[in-house]
Amino acid sequence: MSGGPILVVGGGIGGLGAALALARAGYPVRLVEKARQFGEVWAGIQLGPDVFAMFDRLGLRGAIEEAAVRPEALDMRCALRDQMRAGAARVHGGA
Repeated sequence: MSGGPILVVGGGIGGLGAALALARAGYPVRLVEKARQFGEVWAGIQLGPDVFAMFDRLGLRGAIEEAAVRPEALDMRCALRDQMRAGAARVHGGA
């Protein structure tokens, strides 16, 4: 590959993950993000078990698990009607 660095636009979980993987593979990377600083944006994400294989590969699993917040309960709701989804059970327990 010739030329300048690979441009990754967006510093969300996808952009950061792509930039990290490319950099670790030896590619020059430039990441651009419109926010002045990285931080929480009052949004949570739910991560399924399959994503942890990628966290292992990137060497991030420990840091992710340390920073994770495990809810005490979870309700599955319809985004359009703000109602409990039919057949969805409430999950309680937390960590």
